Amino acid sequence: MRAPVAPILVAVVLALPACARTLDTASLEERLAREVERALGERGFVVACPDGVRVAADATFECTASGPGGAELVLRVRQVDDAGNVEWAFADAELTEAD
Repeated sequence: MRAPVAPILVAVVLALPACARTLDTASLEERLAREVERALGERGFVVACPDGVRVAADATFECTASGPGGAELVLRVRQVDDAGNVEWAFADAELTEAD
């Protein structure tokens, strides 16, 4: 059984000169936290992404979602274009179904 995969598309670009555009990771972290909570049906997640992520189509990076009880999940994020739109999935989306 696969864990829920919740792809999202959201523009998260900070307005900087074209040569140094970076993602607005603060906004992305808030959006990912809401999406993780919705996907798992549990509240209280906080997401941390690296700072200074340059905008680049097909570039990937990882964020960490920390939840209630010390749970930590890795999120794989991919930039789908050079406009700051991203999609994400749980890094370990493969789960074994309980018997």
